[in-house]
Amino acid sequence: MREHPKGQNGQVAPWFLPVVLVAVGVALVVGILVVYDRLDSLEDQLAYRPPVVEAAGEIGEGATLSGEGNAVYVPAYSHIFALGGKPVLLETTLSVRNTDLTRQMVVASVRYFDTDGRIAKNFLDASLTLGPLATAEFLVEAKDTSGGSGANFIVEWSGDEELNPPLIETVMVGMDGTQGIAFVGQAREINSLQAPSNQDNVTTGTPAVGGRD
Repeated sequence: MREHPKGQNGQVAPWFLPVVLVAVGVALVVGILVVYDRLDSLEDQLAYRPPVVEAAGEIGEGATLSGEGNAVYVPAYSHIFALGGKPVLLETTLSVRNTDLTRQMVVASVRYFDTDGRIAKNFLDASLTLGPLATAEFLVEAKDTSGGSGANFIVEWSGDEELNPPLIETVMVGMDGTQGIAFVGQAREINSLQAPSNQDNVTTGTPAVGGRD
């Protein structure tokens, strides 16, 4: 074991402790600067920028839904802006609730689109059946910034003609220092011919499904 430097009387040299404290202080400062640099870099990437007007013909092509059942658009936000354009990261939960007491519903697809209308994630590989009063939840973590401040979900669902319409909404939650924020986005029914479904670079995920036995 390495011994501490000692003076002539066998005691620890008086300069040793200040040197150690300085070294520890320097290491802490460097660590803090590295963390702040990374946070600043992320904030720069996500900071507010005004929209760019594209020339005609430069927008990505849209596509249609399956054409069966119903489709809804649900707004989502991977971050919002505060304090002059500073991004606040948000965790988003999409909640699909079957409000019918006796009938089941089928969720055909759940897709997540980014601010530019490009698909970022496909949550279902096959149709999902929800029993009466069951709920399916789909999570986009705060660290996933692929959607941007103008993200959205497109959800396709179907059921019997007498089925109560489902409740479909997003819940966004975020923290900024000691302050918290939470708000809800409501679904809006859309025409299937207006729904984009660019399938390039699609990733899939497994949903957390409610309606336990």
